Amino acid sequence: MRKFDKVKDQFAVPLKVMKGASLYSIGDVLIKASGFFLIPIYTRILTPTDYGIIGYLQVFSHILVVILGFGFHGAQTRYYFEHKDNLPLVGKFMFSINVTTIIAFIVVCIPLIFIGYFGNWDIGNSGIPFHPFMTITLVSVLITVLNNYVVSSFQMKQKFLSVMLLNTLSFLLSTCFTIVLVVFFKKGAFGRVSGNFYGILIILLPSYFLYAKKFTYKYSLSALKYALAFGFPVVIHLLMGSIHSYIDRIMLESYLPLSDLGIYSLGVSIASVLQMFITAFNQAFQPNYYELMEKKDRSTDKPITQIFTIWLSLITFATCMGIIIGRPFLKVFAGFQFGTTSEVFPYLLYATYIGSFYYFFSSPIFYFKKTGLLPFITGSSAIINISLNLLLIPNHGIIGASIATIISHLWISVVSFTVGHRLYKMKWPYLYIFMSVFVVSIVFVMYI
Repeated sequence: MRKFDKVKDQFAVPLKVMKGASLYSIGDVLIKASGFFLIPIYTRILTPTDYGIIGYLQVFSHILVVILGFGFHGAQTRYYFEHKDNLPLVGKFMFSINVTTIIAFIVVCIPLIFIGYFGNWDIGNSGIPFHPFMTITLVSVLITVLNNYVVSSFQMKQKFLSVMLLNTLSFLLSTCFTIVLVVFFKKGAFGRVSGNFYGILIILLPSYFLYAKKFTYKYSLSALKYALAFGFPVVIHLLMGSIHSYIDRIMLESYLPLSDLGIYSLGVSIASVLQMFITAFNQAFQPNYYELMEKKDRSTDKPITQIFTIWLSLITFATCMGIIIGRPFLKVFAGFQFGTTSEVFPYLLYATYIGSFYYFFSSPIFYFKKTGLLPFITGSSAIINISLNLLLIPNHGIIGASIATIISHLWISVVSFTVGHRLYKMKWPYLYIFMSVFVVSIVFVMYI
């Protein structure tokens, strides 16, 4: 019995992370799977140009979410672990970052919406109307940032089931609105964008009310200084990361027709199924990583590497299977207009796999509060991505953009390993990493 208890204790942390990742993943799998199987409906109603508009707006949405959020949701998690014995102080912190975010939106985005509307602005070389597309995008940014604060508050307390339910309900409502607007009212790209907005908004209203009950309604400048100090390097890092991840769509819109951008954007959306699992695992891993590292004991290395090994096995299998069956499947699944998505998909899936190592290797950077290094990591990767896109897109189109993504993702994983290892010399299973990369690379080369 003692031997059994010892084994149970040994795997307690990995099992805890797996439980959290499983609950996050179940919710996200339901969301992505349902969204995935809705693709045949969307691709037979929406045109590649519609998908191009959606993909182009996603660039602005992600970048603005980073800027407006300013890394505050990460600061909220970190502040909670440092002061979880003083909940009124945590409540004051939460209130302060929310007030700051709302004021920033009112000061910057509201005037921009009015100027864009009355000035009849267009965006991009393709002349996408500012109103209604950018108007709904800007309002969605605020809703998304506030929702991130709510979700973060559940994650930091490891309430995995609550996060799953929030995400699932939000998706179901977004899907219902999108289907009604796209299929029945024929609103095209605008129906797709506004459907997501309405779904998140309806879930945010009651969940934010519960979240705000934890507030201490007193604004704290010291809390704001903490959030800004933590968030500034993070937001630069995330901004560089967003540029790194989305600049290809801006450049594709500049060099190619919106329909080509639509093909590429659909491929990115499908490859994001793998990214969903990676993100879910990381969200469950990070709180446990902080707890393990707080013990200041090298014995915590073992559960960390156990978690990593489990993750690597799963992602290796998922990537290989995706590459093998994805291309022939998508030729039929995506429909005639989007048939060429199957050609770019293996590249995008491989890029997602290569970049996924960053999430584990960069953990010491966040723990030791060396987030000032992050902008240099993501900034250098963004520069590489931009340079390669300029070189490859004019002659190779969307395949060139995907190759640039692979190389820049490889760079960010290698550099994050180098920096993270200097901060904390973790004994990663190097042979296992090599075997995983080798197998996935062979499968990729065989099936492109």
